[in-house]
Amino acid sequence: MKFFAFFCVLFFSILVTTYAQIPTENLLFHYSFDNGEVIDLSGNDHHATIHGASTTNDRFSLSGRALDFDGTDDFIQIPYSEDLHPRFPFTISIWVKVDELKSVTSMFFANDETDGIYSGFWLGYQPTGQVMAAYGNGMGQGASHRVTRFSNTTINTDNWHHIVAIYHGLNDIDLYIDCEYDEGYYSGSGTTMTYLGNGGVIGRNRGHAANVSHNGQIDDIRLYKGAITPKELPYLCYEAPCVELVRDTITVIDTITVTETLVDTIYTVYTDTILVTVTDTLKINLNLIGVKNTTSIKIYPDLANEQIVIFTGNNYQSLEGHRIRIYNTLGQLVYHNPLNTRELAIDLRSIASMGVYILQILNKENSVIGTWKILLE
Repeated sequence: MKFFAFFCVLFFSILVTTYAQIPTENLLFHYSFDNGEVIDLSGNDHHATIHGASTTNDRFSLSGRALDFDGTDDFIQIPYSEDLHPRFPFTISIWVKVDELKSVTSMFFANDETDGIYSGFWLGYQPTGQVMAAYGNGMGQGASHRVTRFSNTTINTDNWHHIVAIYHGLNDIDLYIDCEYDEGYYSGSGTTMTYLGNGGVIGRNRGHAANVSHNGQIDDIRLYKGAITPKELPYLCYEAPCVELVRDTITVIDTITVTETLVDTIYTVYTDTILVTVTDTLKINLNLIGVKNTTSIKIYPDLANEQIVIFTGNNYQSLEGHRIRIYNTLGQLVYHNPLNTRELAIDLRSIASMGVYILQILNKENSVIGTWKILLE
């Protein structure tokens, strides 16, 4: 018999938010752009300077929490530091929104901007919307002076996108777009990555040309020394804002019904996007009757049949295009199904082993509207 409990860990619109497990070890810089500031939140004092970019709404529609770049001459200058010129491996994480896919390459970030020369590493996108993560040998331009990992996935001008590039070594770059691994392909024949001792830049890279600037928004960029693991990746993808922590009080939007005592202390967190969240583990005894979220979707366990049941009632007719995904802690997809019936039963016996899993509900725009952790014991 498998026993399981729900942990209310909602990152967007239902019941939780957490910063506690976002990776901070080996963080080289972190710019959140809150209130238009480019203060390095890593504690390493790599503070930057804004040139033209203006404040705008972030990915949560919060005012003044991201920066907007005009695609012409807006950029952020990062002063030179040897710390920001890491050797393999290293990781760059960034939230972006594109206003225009131009007829030339555009750039989100470069750590060693050198006019007319491919040096250091950079992150950008093609006119097709393909993301590219690359490095240069510091000897010129052209395919013989760089190696580029292009994505198969294309980003659009409608939504915010989360991009992670993990540079493991020469010809060994992993790309994750919206928390999904992208197989992609390589181009170029550069045999080394070389730094020429220049500062970094956000929003352009003149190592390519003067007009490869980003036209759109950028939010929350982090550079790590070392490789982010698949277990850490979801915490970057599903980060949510946190404003105030209120202890020893709980106020719920809807009703949670249980037949036994709740285990552990419950805390509430008020955020800019939801009314209440729980930051500690909410472990509910096995006799859980139901959990109802803001979209009137009930999720509850069926212990007799070792199932999780997702009940939409008559609401399923309005959920066209909605889907359910379940990931393990390695970020691997173990279950995927459309949400197009009144009642969907997920057989837990089809999940290979016990442990922690992440269940998500996505709308037809492919945006995550709810995330739960499930513990199989």
